[in-house]
Amino acid sequence: MKAVFLFPIIILFSCHKQNEKLKEHLKTNASDSTIIYKSEAVEIIYRCNDVVYKENHFNHQQVLTKQIDYDTVNGGFYYSYFYDNGILAESGKQGEFNGCGVEIGPVRRYDATGNLLSEEQYRYAMPENEEGCHSMEIVRIVSEYQIGQLLSVKTYCSSYESEEQLCFE
Repeated sequence: MKAVFLFPIIILFSCHKQNEKLKEHLKTNASDSTIIYKSEAVEIIYRCNDVVYKENHFNHQQVLTKQIDYDTVNGGFYYSYFYDNGILAESGKQGEFNGCGVEIGPVRRYDATGNLLSEEQYRYAMPENEEGCHSMEIVRIVSEYQIGQLLSVKTYCSSYESEEQLCFE
């Protein structure tokens, strides 16, 4: 009678161990996959050591809407957003300055036909004896274009927590 009760318990622990091994295997041996969400499909591409290094986001018409390329060497990621017609709308690079997530540029924005509208460059500084993101000083240089011709260059200054103001035009 005791053997009858032990048998289901042994099977239960055996199955639990197998599930744990399977979970560990999936963690350490990730492979490319596609995840379907309500509003989009996301293709996830891995490389060495199972690090995600690229994501492609598609709408329901299977048009690429967003692409993220992770920089596994220097950190951060490159991103691209696309119009519904497949034309590049915006591209840039996100990274870190003193541990704060920031645009490290250049950020380029395009119209629906692919013409460059603007390019933004960023400069960051940390005042002496200051720490943390809230103290960071930000300079954003914006070049505006119309049909390939440079129209203006403006420089904006701010801090991480303050309103942006025009510094130079």
